[in-house]
Amino acid sequence: MTAPVIQETTTPLSHTISFVLPAGMPATEVPVPRNARVGTKEIPERTVAAHRFSDGWSDGWSEERFRWNGFSVGVVWLPSGGGGSV
Repeated sequence: MTAPVIQETTTPLSHTISFVLPAGMPATEVPVPRNARVGTKEIPERTVAAHRFSDGWSDGWSEERFRWNGFSVGVVWLPSGGGGSV
């Protein structure tokens, strides 16, 4: 697993997940995905910020808790089990 991991909503029911690879890793050494739906793409360098989540994801995480920590919520988190709706 790499860090940071970036999640962007692309449609109400899908997301793009990006894994940031270590600085200095040449594009030619990036592992080739086994799944045809997964691809690799080199993007221009940019400055980003990362926040460490020390206790993982659980039902205790909520939009309110994100706001307490100074974050804006850009993703809708659904409970596991496939029964959630937006």
